Amino acid sequence: MLLLTAIPLLYAGGSVVGTFTLITTISSLLFMFVWAMIILSYLAYRRRHPQRHATSNYQMPGGVMMCWAVLAFFVFVLWTLTTNTETLVALAWFPLWLMLLAVGWLVVRRRPGRTERSRRFQAKLEPVRC
Repeated sequence: MLLLTAIPLLYAGGSVVGTFTLITTISSLLFMFVWAMIILSYLAYRRRHPQRHATSNYQMPGGVMMCWAVLAFFVFVLWTLTTNTETLVALAWFPLWLMLLAVGWLVVRRRPGRTERSRRFQAKLEPVRC
């Protein structure tokens, strides 16, 4: 069944190399998206809770400056992906992939029992403080 997903990808990519480029570019973009969200969350945490960050055992070396350096590097990588036609195609498909992930999350979120599991998980997190 999993191999059947390769047929539309081969059609979209035109060749095995094109399909490989499409998949690796989208996975790179997802990787950068996840890490950008982590870094932006860290920046928001630093801004909202400076006293907690000052007493935390898990301080990032370089702090805010390194966060902006990483985000600038991600922008540079995005720019380099726009310079090649094959990676530019994958870059154009990326918003569609994010929309599919969002729809999948909305479907999973509505499953019965998920709300109760989420409440139990949040209750376990309450005593934990960094």
